[in-house]
Amino acid sequence: MKLKFRKTAGYRLMSLLVIGTLTMTSFGTVQATSTSTSYQEEAVSSKTTKAKISSRLMKQFEQDDQVTFLIKMKEQTNTQKVAKEAVSEAKKQKLTAAKTQYTKRSAVVSELRATSEETQEALLTYLQKEQKKKQVKEIHSYYIVNGLAVTGTKEVMEKVAAFPEVDQVLPNETRQIHRPVDLKTKQKKQMKAVDGVEWNISQVHAPEAWALGYDGTGTVVASIDTGVEWDHPALKEKYRGFDPAHPNKPTHEFNWYDATTGSEAPYDDLEHGTHVTGTMVGSEPDGKNQIGVAPGAKWIAVKAFSEDGGTDADLLDAGEWILAPKDEAGNPHPEQAPDVVNNSWGGGPGLDDWYKDVVNAWRAADIFPEFSAGNTDLFNPGGEGSIANPANYQEVFATGATDQDNKLGSFSLQGPSPYGVMKPDIAAPGVNIRSSIPGKGYEDGWNGTSMAGPHVSAVVALLRQVQSDLSVEEIEQILINTAKPLTDQQFPESPNNGYGAGLVDAREAITALTDGIGMIEGQVTNEDVHLDDMKITDQVLPQKDKAVHPLKKPANIKEMKKEKNLAASSIKALPMKAEISILESGKSTYTDEATGRYQLPHSAGEFTVKAEAYGFESRTQTVHISSNETAEANFALQPLKKRTISGTIANETTGEKIKDATVYLVEDAKIKPVKTNESGEFSLKALSGVYTVKVFAKGFKGYSFTADVTEKPVEKAIQLEPFIGFAGEIGYDDGTAENARAFYDPGNGWAVKFSLEKGKKQAQLTGGLFRFWSSEWPAPGGNEFAVEVYDASWKNGAPGKKMAGPLKAKALRNGEWTKVDLEDQAITVDGDFYLVYIQTKKNTESPGLATDEDGPNAERSWQLTSGAFSPSPKEEGNYMIRALVDYEADVPEITSPKTGVITSKDELEIEGKASPGLDVAIYQNDEEIAKVKTDQSGAFKEKLTVSSGEHVFTAATVTDKGATKRSKPVKVIIDQTAPVLTIDTPKKGEKTNKESLIVEGKVTDDHLDQVTVNGKKATIKGGKYSARILLENGKNTIKVTAKDAAGNKTTKKINIDVQYEAPEISKLTPAENVYLASGESVKISFHSREKLDATFVIHMPLTNARSKLQNTTELPLREVSSGTYEGYWTATSTAKAKGAVIEVIVRDDYGNITRQKASGTLNINEK
Repeated sequence: MKLKFRKTAGYRLMSLLVIGTLTMTSFGTVQATSTSTSYQEEAVSSKTTKAKISSRLMKQFEQDDQVTFLIKMKEQTNTQKVAKEAVSEAKKQKLTAAKTQYTKRSAVVSELRATSEETQEALLTYLQKEQKKKQVKEIHSYYIVNGLAVTGTKEVMEKVAAFPEVDQVLPNETRQIHRPVDLKTKQKKQMKAVDGVEWNISQVHAPEAWALGYDGTGTVVASIDTGVEWDHPALKEKYRGFDPAHPNKPTHEFNWYDATTGSEAPYDDLEHGTHVTGTMVGSEPDGKNQIGVAPGAKWIAVKAFSEDGGTDADLLDAGEWILAPKDEAGNPHPEQAPDVVNNSWGGGPGLDDWYKDVVNAWRAADIFPEFSAGNTDLFNPGGEGSIANPANYQEVFATGATDQDNKLGSFSLQGPSPYGVMKPDIAAPGVNIRSSIPGKGYEDGWNGTSMAGPHVSAVVALLRQVQSDLSVEEIEQILINTAKPLTDQQFPESPNNGYGAGLVDAREAITALTDGIGMIEGQVTNEDVHLDDMKITDQVLPQKDKAVHPLKKPANIKEMKKEKNLAASSIKALPMKAEISILESGKSTYTDEATGRYQLPHSAGEFTVKAEAYGFESRTQTVHISSNETAEANFALQPLKKRTISGTIANETTGEKIKDATVYLVEDAKIKPVKTNESGEFSLKALSGVYTVKVFAKGFKGYSFTADVTEKPVEKAIQLEPFIGFAGEIGYDDGTAENARAFYDPGNGWAVKFSLEKGKKQAQLTGGLFRFWSSEWPAPGGNEFAVEVYDASWKNGAPGKKMAGPLKAKALRNGEWTKVDLEDQAITVDGDFYLVYIQTKKNTESPGLATDEDGPNAERSWQLTSGAFSPSPKEEGNYMIRALVDYEADVPEITSPKTGVITSKDELEIEGKASPGLDVAIYQNDEEIAKVKTDQSGAFKEKLTVSSGEHVFTAATVTDKGATKRSKPVKVIIDQTAPVLTIDTPKKGEKTNKESLIVEGKVTDDHLDQVTVNGKKATIKGGKYSARILLENGKNTIKVTAKDAAGNKTTKKINIDVQYEAPEISKLTPAENVYLASGESVKISFHSREKLDATFVIHMPLTNARSKLQNTTELPLREVSSGTYEGYWTATSTAKAKGAVIEVIVRDDYGNITRQKASGTLNINEK
């Protein structure tokens, strides 16, 4: 069983176990970004321990009993992140640029110190014990890199490597200053200064920058070198410690540090540092020997190099002092840090990250890291990829060397960097450079990238004079963009790995920032308060000009008002703090709170200037800013009026008023949120303006509306939709605790990332479950802690916006889960979220949070240290924190019957799905007719008896708080009435000889589905139907069926007869020719089927066409007996024909016709 305390960058993790191999009680540390271990886990295997130790260090112990070695801890502070967070907080507080920089630098130093102090504790305890045993001579702790320099025995070194918090054990190697090539040898060609200005200073156009008013005044340059002769005539008055009142008694505190021998006053025993510093700032008071690029800047220095070089330990010490120069007591002062640090030293080529953490800390603190590229020597002949480290780091700005013809010095080391970037970044004069040397003299003929680098460092100082809040990245970009491109036969294209971007150009760099710049200044006062009505003292209110964009006032700006003090008696209205913004450019600054005055550099043109302050009406002015001149804009702001936003809040479903609903304004956090009273009423006062008003209440969904109180109060009746949900529990541990953890320090915490159940889009967080260790540990321990809730809106789903907390809670230390009620917070989550345990007291007064370390690791555990979240080491398992949620109840869905169903049944079974275990109300035509509970799958069903007609069914999940929205409506029609049907054609009993016919009729039904005729689907139009059918010989039955959508049917039948065969005629007489005279008759007869319609006609010959006989008139025949038909025709006197033909015609009821001519003809009145 493992019980741990933790402390990293604000916290420590301690193991309560004793490790015999180290013969001491020790506490393992866990880092925020690396895998953590503990001593109970046997610290580190011997194989791992050996891997931490440099082989070069092991060889040193072969010669000496005690060796100085460096210890690098696993946990290193992310200084860039710390700086970014500090700037973000400064912006929230609307700090000035100067205060923002101080805040950032302080945060970086504080976090670095906290990390080292807290993670080195166990190691220092061990080393101090060994020091008493004479096994350790010296111990030096660093914070700029979380590590130590120790002089001790091999046994101590090996035991140190076994500490799990130790990352590496390295030798204390020696780096070299980039010594000048052919030291003190002068070139044959002597280059003389012009008007006291050295050629190299002119080469980078520094005099033109001075003419623009920028010489580095107000900035500080630093060097890590061999030291500086502080009282050299070209450097004495440039020393930051110089006191004009006591010119020979300077202040060395914060301005000088000797990492080699601890000398209190600056000195240089190797000349190099004095020469370098002269190139940065050197010039004599009378204007002679202008050897420096930024003669208005001040210098500070660290001596880290002796004749033998500079050790890693001394260089780490130097880098730490540069970050925050220390007072006599060793306390860091980040406000004393320089703008730029020149590094004319380095090691060999290749990968070596030993100094990278130092560089990153400088960058985070806005200290520009300039490094010389390095010179050729016996061990590095130069050429491709030869650039020395740290100059080859991507994080540093590296400088190569050129001569007076802008050609690359033969000794200048070249890129590319082994880190995959082009190096050097830029070039500067580095051949035959004249500068200051100890002994108050000057010397030319110095060659090396050490001589080139100071030019670039000094140009950085010039840029910082123009704009003090320029970031390292911005300065790098300006230098690169304004450099003069340089090429040669070896490097035909620019940029390249010899010259970088080209020759540094001070004039162009300055111009890039200041071209066309002017100034606007003025004062902001409270129009509502006049000092004539107030008694004030004669205290002088000093003018302060600190801006968000604090461009220093250019020296050549004309008519610039002089710095002055404002006597209180001269101010007619009360000065106030306000923000001044240029709307077109976005630049802004803040007025001085004491005087109300401001200054803001800006490009020329006509702009809109806006003054605004909380609680006051904003004012704008149109101002014309001229280049190199000052415009004035004064503002008197009027306080805003306050108006009321009020109303009532009720339950949307029940209409009941809601008590204790919270109402707040999004845009004005200074206005305290209010709660509704028992009648659901609320009222708050807001400054004139337009606001987003947000409302939340326990058990209800959030609500917001826009309230415009610019002209009048706003009153609104609000209805909140109930949050209808069902309980759920989310957890990732296995329920059993194998370990417990506690921080040394309060304010840190652990968290678990939770995801909603699959398919759920929203829930209310109602509580948290926290499992703690028993009262046996920590001892005596305590039960107080706090809870916070965060969403997952940060990068890659990390904790983002805090949604609630900190909320005080008390832990159960009896093995039971501690429930923390969060219902009152009305926290709605619509995705991943974090429940965070916050330790509010030190370890011995806090509970131990339990962890599950043998269950599957869900990889959802996070740690909160020093205000920053990071994933926890996997070895720590699952923190035993669970979330209690009310999932938003799903709006039910009726799955059966489907909408639009028409049925004749009066019993329906309503089926559907909703959230599990909740009541679902079923509504028929908006009237609740049933209530049913869903099963564990969320399914529900209910049988209903319904009447005929149209019905609309809906469903809603209901609780005592109200109901969800209704489901999508399902329309069902109960139809028990059969269609009305007629058969109009053919008629019943109809006879026909047709092979097909069309059946037609009428049909009526509200929900008619179809009509079939003898099984064939009929065409329906306008209440009528028709269908063509085929007929068969004989009796045919026609069956017509009409069916509606409910299944009701109506069927009608009729029979018709079909006869396709025509009647046959036999025994037709006369069979022989007959002669008729006038008055004589002829008998016509034949046999056929009975009941036929029989007729005859007499066809006269064509020659008698004009005869009065009508030869086409049908004359009837009578059926005299079954199947025998007879008839007579009598000749008239007028009829006359020879060979007239008798034709009989018979027709049956089916429409069949038979014609037949008699074989005997008629001769009428013819002989």
